[in-house]
Order: sequence, then C-alpha cells, then structure tokens
Amino acid sequence: MQTRREILTVLVASSAALAQSKPNFSGRWQVDPSRGTFAAPADLTEVIDHREAAISIDTTVNMSQGTGLALASLLAPRMRLTTSGAQDSNAMPMGLSLASQSHWQGDRLVTEWRISGMPNGAMTGSWARSLADGGRSMIVELTAIAGDRRVEAKLLFVRKD
Repeated sequence: MQTRREILTVLVASSAALAQSKPNFSGRWQVDPSRGTFAAPADLTEVIDHREAAISIDTTVNMSQGTGLALASLLAPRMRLTTSGAQDSNAMPMGLSLASQSHWQGDRLVTEWRISGMPNGAMTGSWARSLADGGRSMIVELTAIAGDRRVEAKLLFVRKD
C-alpha cells in the first residue's frame, strides 16, 4: 500500500509533466500564404514572447491591403494574453477593442475573443494555436462571426528565428 507521501510525490510529478508538455510559442513567425486555407497577406508576421502564463504578440502587416473578416482579430499591433482563462483587453486600430480569454486544451492554446467598437456591432470568434513540424510551424485555426456571417480559416506560420 502506498503512503500519502508516495501518492503526493506521484501527483506533483504528474502535474509538473503536464505543465511541461505545453508548447512555447516564442519566436518570430511569418505566415506562409500557400499553406493555409485563407489568403493571408504574405507580410503578416507575429513576434511572440511566451512566458507561461503570459503571452505577448507583436503583429506587423501592411494595413493598406484588405485582410478580410477572418483576420480582423489577429491584427492588433500588440496583444497581451494570459493562458489562465483570465479576461484580457487589448486596443486595436481605429479605436476598436479586443476582449479575450485564453486556456489550454491539451497542447492547443484556445482564445475566445470579441471585438467591440465596430459600427455594425461586435464581432466574435476564436483562435486555436498549436505547433507542428517539431516546433518549426505554428498553426492558427480561427473562426470569426459578424452578424450572420461566419468565416473559418487555417493559417500556417513558419518560424523565422
């Protein structure tokens, strides 16, 4: 029969192993428009600093090009997220605001978001980020809903650092 100490040791070790299995998204990521399901601008770049449970994402893209509904939520120049499910709020261009909550689903980081301040009402949706190719690729699966319009897309980013 196991002692309490042995059981506690196993539980702590299991928790540590689960925490370590979460991917780290840190890096400079460039979208590969040929490998996604959505025509993303080729210059879309995210620089991510991920220090669990905090993530900062600095996004650059040529804003003079149309990007479409699906990408609107990814275009905040600077986002701060927490992976603990806490509410985050980030400013976007043109006076818009992005409210979000992020949490882990296995090795995928899922973010539910809402953009407010739009003339035709709020837009909602989600992203699910995951790593592939041994951490050399980041997949972002996203859904955006505005009124009765729903768009789903998959973007593939390639590590550039």
